[in-house]
Amino acid sequence: MEKSKFVELCLKEVQSINFVNVTAKGQNPCAHSMHFFTKDHRRVSIQSVANQLDMVCSNESRSILLFIGRSSSSRIMQQLVFFKICDCSDMKCLRDLCYLDQLEELKIKCMPHLVLPQLDAFPKNLKKLAFTCTCFPLEDLKIVGKLPKLESLRLAYDACVGEEWEVVEEGFPRLKFLLLKFMGIKYWRASSDHFPRLERLFLQSCRFLDSIPRDFADIMTLTLIDIRRCAESVGNSAKLIQQDIQDNYAGSVEVCIS
Repeated sequence: MEKSKFVELCLKEVQSINFVNVTAKGQNPCAHSMHFFTKDHRRVSIQSVANQLDMVCSNESRSILLFIGRSSSSRIMQQLVFFKICDCSDMKCLRDLCYLDQLEELKIKCMPHLVLPQLDAFPKNLKKLAFTCTCFPLEDLKIVGKLPKLESLRLAYDACVGEEWEVVEEGFPRLKFLLLKFMGIKYWRASSDHFPRLERLFLQSCRFLDSIPRDFADIMTLTLIDIRRCAESVGNSAKLIQQDIQDNYAGSVEVCIS
């Protein structure tokens, strides 16, 4: 497909889902990508985050993809359901996320050595959370585990750093989906009580990981373990969990290894 046709297709798609692209002043994205229409046919053209957030609010946009070098606004759109932060050098922007009352999905990418804010800084209705290239300590995941409605967690490309992930306290009581991709974790210490509602587990290119916690055989909701490009021992541990579920509970879990 020609590049121009591909861009046009992408623009039509984002228009159909009421999507707004916000870029910081000085960046140079595709010129056409800065102009969209909302479902009520009002045009949105965002060039400066600091000066034009109100424009986005007034157009009742439901989603936003944010690429910024600095965040200088203390007023963040309250009606968003999806929010993505890429390459933001100002950690203060994270402390304003609590004002996004309707936010259900949050992605944070390319913020090395991220310092996670306290629990009350996160949106209270957050269901999906993804970290990529953020490099915060593994032990800080205990903050994430306390999010009351979190159902999906994606950790990719050294989202967290450390060899041993010991899940503490109540773990992730509502989590249904977990992805670990290109993570440097070697030892994973957890029990079924830490992931009581987990349904799908994806492990991709976690080449240092030695195994999946054996106690995961007691997670009654588990239906899928998908393993790609991990050590053989990880696949073996998944097969043991599969066998334990079959022997002890007459249940089944699908195990995919590639």
